[in-house]
Amino acid sequence: RTGVDEEEPVDVEGEFEEYEWAGQTRVRATSMLEGGFSGSGFQTSKKGSDEDAELNVDGDDTEEYGKPQSSGQSTSALLSALRLKLQDMQAEKAEKQKCLICMEAYKTPLTSIQCWHVHCENCWMRTL
Repeated sequence: RTGVDEEEPVDVEGEFEEYEWAGQTRVRATSMLEGGFSGSGFQTSKKGSDEDAELNVDGDDTEEYGKPQSSGQSTSALLSALRLKLQDMQAEKAEKQKCLICMEAYKTPLTSIQCWHVHCENCWMRTL
């Protein structure tokens, strides 16, 4: 034996793709797979489409894709509904912000630097 393992593939007919990296000649591992890279079990695809082909963007695709799901009118209706919902949420948020001592909206809110609770200025002064 000369150090060549019998199960090791030997490039007799020059089938393996070679490349040079950092001054060393190497054999591309995927070229040793039977069937090339697709022989590894990974899904492969080759796009051979013509980039100069014309694309029809004005055609009627309803037969292929079905009717459109939205239009300009439905979009504007959706936007107005979202704006109303946002206004309602902002009004609700403003109602929720109240002093937990007097249970009213903050007149002049003050924050304690020790516990970070927020109350009206008058309520804080009364508790001190």
